[in-house]
Amino acid sequence: MDGGFIHPGELLKGEAEEHKLLRDTGRKYVAMR
Repeated sequence: MDGGFIHPGELLKGEAEEHKLLRDTGRKYVAMR
């Protein structure tokens, strides 16, 4: 039963990348104001 199942590790890695991106974008946004 592994049809297209994302491993928790992969998911966490993706989450971390996204959070980093969001944090950087947030910083730029705050700096712009």
